[in-house]
Amino acid sequence: MKTVMVYGDSQTWGRKPGVPERMPFTRRWTSIMARRLGSEVHVIVEALNGRTTCRDEPWKPWRNGAAHLDMLLACHAPLDLVIIALGCNDLQWHQHLGAYESMLGVQVLLEKVLNWRGEPAGPPPRAFLLAPPRITKPAGPLAEKFRGAPEKSEEQQRLYQQLAAELGVPFFSMAEVADPSPIDGIHLDEAGQAALGEAMAPRVAEVLRLN
Repeated sequence: MKTVMVYGDSQTWGRKPGVPERMPFTRRWTSIMARRLGSEVHVIVEALNGRTTCRDEPWKPWRNGAAHLDMLLACHAPLDLVIIALGCNDLQWHQHLGAYESMLGVQVLLEKVLNWRGEPAGPPPRAFLLAPPRITKPAGPLAEKFRGAPEKSEEQQRLYQQLAAELGVPFFSMAEVADPSPIDGIHLDEAGQAALGEAMAPRVAEVLRLN
């Protein structure tokens, strides 16, 4: 059996657009992907609302993705593949980060995976970079938090793909199969989650050489 860990934020957690609620387990993209991959693959989901690549929030410092990744790599070892699905929250206005700084944060995470050593002894996991969707027009309760994010989001797509090529890791973007719901302009709705799960399954299978 192969083991895959998805390290993500609210897009992976399954937050419903516009409301602080969670989609049913079976309708999240990770669950859909896992069903398509079948019993040969165990998918572990480590998702947290508001998680950044490597930036603290003064009021919620535990959202720093870089601070906890090493621990989770050790908790779930041995891992065959780690999917990094972060970056959306780097673009919140109070983080004062641009697309380039977000790319540097993702690089930190990918290098943690690619260089990880622990118990049991063996090669480090493979890494997969999954870019967030393009933020369109933030609306509702999150509009102020994500002001200015759409422009940064477009550049983030290009820089993430460039980084993946430089590091030699597989890349895919949620933006290739789904746009955020117009309800908040940030989160995928159930149709978007389904499209992402269906798109990711064959890509993960290819990386794991299941076919």
